[in-house]
Amino acid sequence: MAGITGWDGSGSDANQTAAAGAGMTRYYLNWQRVQPRQDRPIDWSSSDSVIEQVARDHLRLDLVVSAPPKWTRSSSRAPISQMPIWGKRGIRSWQRFVGAAAARYGSNGSFWRHHPRLYQPTIVWEIWNEPNKATSRVSDRLARQFATLINVTGPVIHHFSPGSTVITGGLFPLASPGFLRSFYEHANKSAFDGVGLHPYWPDPYGSYKLITEVRKVMNTAGDAKTGIWINEIGWASQTTKHRLDSVAKQARNLRILFQMLAIHRVGLGLKSVIWFGLRDDPNYPGGCEFCRSSGLLFASGHPKPSWLAFKSFISTPAQAIRGRVTDAHGRALPRRHLYLDLNSDGHFESGEPQAETNRSGSYSFTSLRPGTFELTLTHRPGERCRLSCRLPVNTAKTAPVRFAVRR
Repeated sequence: MAGITGWDGSGSDANQTAAAGAGMTRYYLNWQRVQPRQDRPIDWSSSDSVIEQVARDHLRLDLVVSAPPKWTRSSSRAPISQMPIWGKRGIRSWQRFVGAAAARYGSNGSFWRHHPRLYQPTIVWEIWNEPNKATSRVSDRLARQFATLINVTGPVIHHFSPGSTVITGGLFPLASPGFLRSFYEHANKSAFDGVGLHPYWPDPYGSYKLITEVRKVMNTAGDAKTGIWINEIGWASQTTKHRLDSVAKQARNLRILFQMLAIHRVGLGLKSVIWFGLRDDPNYPGGCEFCRSSGLLFASGHPKPSWLAFKSFISTPAQAIRGRVTDAHGRALPRRHLYLDLNSDGHFESGEPQAETNRSGSYSFTSLRPGTFELTLTHRPGERCRLSCRLPVNTAKTAPVRFAVRR
């Protein structure tokens, strides 16, 4: 399941997300926004509007619950990022809010009873956002606090919305495996159903490596059956202080990462991938340079190459490349390694699609998206291929691709 994060969750955002072929979007249910004062009831009007539009476009929803208002924090100077677990009053206030949200938007919630003709989308409840962003090092104290937040939140959502999926807030990439390892030491695994991750990295291979490291931590913690939800990933299309990017490189990175994830999704336990974000916003707040040009659309609404790559990847059926490896006399060569060189650097890198020939010398690559791949045979010392051991192959061609190896 692939999705796109919209900037404001508007009806236009939902329509364009659906037009790209995405099946999911992400929206922040900001407690500060809907109940800024303790003496006032929760104002659901803004979230009602977004969720109604999401339902009309038949999108799934990653609903991020976060941002407690000032009146719930330990002091008036406490930041909005402070988790509401500083005392019994903070925890009870948080649980009441989360319970009210689940009773409204969860399975058989009051919102759906008042809108019986609306399609009821699947809602994934994401608790918090980037809980480890406050530090670039592993903080056991912060991990323990986040585990407490999950422990007191998950059961509330499961109670008011039976069968719902609860996932941890997407982990910031820096030190995320170590943070998650510490989190598992304090967390009740029955309180959540998935782990959120934001595997931002300068290149797609680094992103893939981070995902595999998180998967290993989960497996080691005895949570091999729990899925990973990539609820933010993306690259900017303009040069920033830390990155040299372009619209072409943004699209290329998207194609490489999405292809690796399509190949390895089962082994990774991958449940969804959400691109950040829908369109560029030159005025994006918070000093996030990357965020200003990470959209699939320019600020004008015109599509970038990455929009076309995303749409093609999602909407086109998976294809395959097949063939044989033989010697100069046509005899099968088993156990020969082949791979698709996604970045055309002449080297196999972890995550790239690979295959090994069987007894008859045959090989196959499946779950490929349309395009031209550089198919490479890893030849042994003293061997050479009749034509070349590196061949550009388009998935639109169904003819088997044969390598003839000579000594």
